[in-house]
Amino acid sequence: MRLWLCTSLLLMLMYARSVQAQVPPILVINGIVQDQTGAAFPGAEVDLLKDGKQQRTTTTDASGTFRFDRLQPGNYEVRTHKEGFKTDINKMTVGNRSPGRLRIVLFIETLNQQITVSGDTPEVSTDPSENRDVAAVDRQALDDLPIFDEDVVATMSRFLDNSALGTNGVTLIVDGIQGISALSPSAIQTVTINQNP
Repeated sequence: MRLWLCTSLLLMLMYARSVQAQVPPILVINGIVQDQTGAAFPGAEVDLLKDGKQQRTTTTDASGTFRFDRLQPGNYEVRTHKEGFKTDINKMTVGNRSPGRLRIVLFIETLNQQITVSGDTPEVSTDPSENRDVAAVDRQALDDLPIFDEDVVATMSRFLDNSALGTNGVTLIVDGIQGISALSPSAIQTVTINQNP
């Protein structure tokens, strides 16, 4: 009786092992996508290719992870991409066991611009009449401006960029003569602020 029980038990163990050997393992490719700082990268697109052909696509979740399951053995490629970042490509061969968890780091894409300068373009004119950055204030606008102590130069200086002023401040030129400090508002017809090219 003991011999029969031992033999039966041995046969059942061998049968269970053979059934277990016949069940193929579930093959999985999974991983995590991070940025350069090591933070999770949600929303990255992950493509799975087998032998160069697109198989599946997924998007990383809030923790930056992705998963492809129920795979067959073969040669796989995992492409991870997101606009503004370099595409990452991982190639692997999946056999009887699942590969280890992938850690993918996406790097910011380098922006390259090319500018071609040719000699056919016209030269920049220094003529004030051709300056497109000129701003003019006419007599009506001057009458509407609140000018304190009739100091037109101080009032108009507020329309200028501080970085454009010289070390001595605003320069006033009247009829080609520089350095007049006081000028009556009634003597001014127009004021032109000119960014000299």
